[in-house]
Amino acid sequence: MKAGETLILEHGLSCAKGYYSKDGRFYNQITHFPVALFDPNGYVIISSEAELRQAPFQYGVKLKVSGPGISGHHRYQPCPHRHG
Repeated sequence: MKAGETLILEHGLSCAKGYYSKDGRFYNQITHFPVALFDPNGYVIISSEAELRQAPFQYGVKLKVSGPGISGHHRYQPCPHRHG
């Protein structure tokens, strides 16, 4: 099982897919929603492709997150334990 799917289970999230990035800035192509994006210290859930079209996301073939990564997103959920 990939890291993203493992983290979805650990956090008890209802997401179609999960992705992990150690810097929180680059992710694979997003094709399923809702999706959980994880970094070492937390996560953000994105419900639709329309949300990927809003800052700080830059969505093309793959997802790029500007600034500090997903930790700069207004719905970022910090976790008490470190991922990865």
